Amino acid sequence: MKKIAFIGGGRIASALIGANLASGRPSESILVSDINTDSPAAALGVRVISDNPTAVEWADIVVIAVKPQNIDAALASFAHKAGGKTFVSVVAGVSAERIRSGLESPATVIRVMPNTPMLLGKGTIAIAFGDACEETVAEVSEMFSYCGEVFTVDEALLDAVTALSGSGPAYFYRFANVMASWGREQGLENADKMAALTMLGAAEMLLSTGKSAAELIKDVSSPGGTTVAALGAFDQKGLDEVVRSGLDAAMNRSAELGKK
Repeated sequence: MKKIAFIGGGRIASALIGANLASGRPSESILVSDINTDSPAAALGVRVISDNPTAVEWADIVVIAVKPQNIDAALASFAHKAGGKTFVSVVAGVSAERIRSGLESPATVIRVMPNTPMLLGKGTIAIAFGDACEETVAEVSEMFSYCGEVFTVDEALLDAVTALSGSGPAYFYRFANVMASWGREQGLENADKMAALTMLGAAEMLLSTGKSAAELIKDVSSPGGTTVAALGAFDQKGLDEVVRSGLDAAMNRSAELGKK
């Protein structure tokens, strides 16, 4: 079994480690390097050190899970140990080429854009494998599959992925917050839970029925009814264009961050 080192032991790394441990991977095959030896990963029973070069040298696969502003310092710390390794980056907005250019030897670089529901095993996880071999593709796909559903994409599409599913949970929380706030104003004590369960049920319908979102909208819309009234009000306020503008803004910001 290949050895996996994590550079950074925060929430995303810990979710991935926990899910793989639960799948049966032995804790001895995982090592975490983090400046904080009390990081969330430490509670999972894996070894945590504060030595990036040692972790990279030990591993076959290295998951880079640092904050974007720390990527250059992280790469510099282990660049001389990179030869022959596979690097899997979950760092938003940092291109594979930027990572390769920060290493002193050729290495396989894979980029991953997860989202926070992976903390519950419900993630939407897009992976750009680049020139990785079939064996590596299979290994990394399996590693992330324990945290949600994996989608293979070209790296050029990761900015769009970031806007759609990476930032996407916040859009739903925003909509749920408005619904729940309105419900509480009407006197509904359980408005928060009702809004969340409505979204959960609607998502399950979208995933399980085989119908498109447009078809499901029609199913719940009776002529002259309450749903049609609400949708008409959304149209008057230009909701669709507002959502599209938000997606464009997120995608463009992701592209900007990748150039820094």
